[in-house]
Amino acid sequence: MKEEAAGGATKVHLFVRRYVLWAVFSVVAIALAIAIYLCANVLRVATIDPDSRYVIVPQGATLTQIVGELHSRRIVSNPTALLLVARVTGIGTRLKAGGYRLAQRMSPYQVLQKIETGKIDLVRITIPEGFTIAQVARKLEEKRLCNAARFEFAAYQPTGKVNLPPWAPAGSLEGFLLPDTYYLPMDESEAEAKAILRMLTTFEKIVLRPLSAEIDRSSLSLKELVTLASLVEREAKIPRERSLIAGVLTKRLKKGMRLECDATVQYARRIHKERLLFSDLAIDSPYNTYLHAGLPPGPIANPGLASIEAALRPAITDRLFYVAKPDGSHVFSRTFAEHQRAIRRIRANKRTQRKP
Repeated sequence: MKEEAAGGATKVHLFVRRYVLWAVFSVVAIALAIAIYLCANVLRVATIDPDSRYVIVPQGATLTQIVGELHSRRIVSNPTALLLVARVTGIGTRLKAGGYRLAQRMSPYQVLQKIETGKIDLVRITIPEGFTIAQVARKLEEKRLCNAARFEFAAYQPTGKVNLPPWAPAGSLEGFLLPDTYYLPMDESEAEAKAILRMLTTFEKIVLRPLSAEIDRSSLSLKELVTLASLVEREAKIPRERSLIAGVLTKRLKKGMRLECDATVQYARRIHKERLLFSDLAIDSPYNTYLHAGLPPGPIANPGLASIEAALRPAITDRLFYVAKPDGSHVFSRTFAEHQRAIRRIRANKRTQRKP
């Protein structure tokens, strides 16, 4: 009996051992298959399309969002595999925002490794609303993205190096370099022309396409609309006043009145003054709207989308004048007499505030 029991125990032991070995072998085989599958999808070398050689990782982007962007750009063929590897290895928690230049032949995992380093190849730069071409040029040069003088020359007098879209104005591109946040490469050949083209493309994407129907219905040409918007941009310091200032300027245009816009005189002078004198208002320039009726020959700055929308949708108003207060807001008046009284009140308040 004891021998039979021992024999039965041995058979059970052998069966369990075989079962465990089979299970371990199956797990190893599955793991190996998964590893081969992941390697095939994540470590394979992919040819980076020239149009996809830059990738931008926004601040606060999640791993899923980053991998999704890589997949949409055809850098990653299997986003699920890359997500799994990124989470298992921990690299997904160490990715850093910025702009990165991709080598011609990189694997998806190598792309993540590059993003992990944080060594950006694209520089983030924000162009504020109301900047002139000259101001944009200086800001780009400060970031070491291009030469300011060459940028100004290319923007004021576009040549064959800038492949202008058909809608772009002849001559100066003032007004059409849309203020926005851009990611631009450093040390790139023909950087000035490429930066200009990027801004024109953004103008088309954000302004022309969404607002095309309104622009077509407007009584003003595209250049005239942008010119009016540039005046609004430089005159309005408080967002809620944009539409009203556009309404005042539009009403004066319809009545044939001179716009008498200080911002146009500042542009004509090329050097900003905190306070214009009567002698400044006499400057001989087609941009001086104190001397010349109608809009100036072209934009005096690069307006943002909100000011362009204000020019397209000016407020319907009976006001014809406005004067700035110290806080940047304006007093709007119907008649010249009201306007003069508003000026005197503002000046009196300034004198009172200066007294000890």
